[in-house]
Amino acid sequence: MTPLKKQFRNYEIKFLAIYANNSREWILTDIANSLYGVTTIPIYDTLGEEAADYMFNQTELTTCFLTCNHLDAMVKRVQGGTIPHLTNIVVMDEWRLKSDTLSKYSTINKLKIYTFTELIKIGKANPKPLPQVHIDDISLISYTSGTTGVPKGALISHRNLMAVLSGAEGVISVY
Repeated sequence: MTPLKKQFRNYEIKFLAIYANNSREWILTDIANSLYGVTTIPIYDTLGEEAADYMFNQTELTTCFLTCNHLDAMVKRVQGGTIPHLTNIVVMDEWRLKSDTLSKYSTINKLKIYTFTELIKIGKANPKPLPQVHIDDISLISYTSGTTGVPKGALISHRNLMAVLSGAEGVISVY
């Protein structure tokens, strides 16, 4: 679901966006991304649609996990050509969907919409071995609004995250 991209310095990266508030599904998706060497791109409402579109296009995102409150707008943006690379959407909170929501989108060319539960079933039926993930691989790209212009993306490696956790260990009791 996530093709390999090579346009970011000398990194080879697979991107996956998460467009949702913090939740159990958000954490599970991020952990799965780390285990499988996929770079998470968190998309936040506070950055606005224009900034989100920029992130989707700069990274050529093909897959986005989102909550159903973002589904209609995201489908419209795909149909309108604003985010042309997006081909897979995973709805993380399917229990909030109206019964006919997914069927009304079933005829949209190139766009596949899954539920989180459906994706878990697909994964269980088709297990993939864990790849070798290196400490200097990019774990996430954190986009900020910056002060002017388009959002800026900071490449955060697994090493960066381990350094933060190591530093926090002396301050925060984790048991």
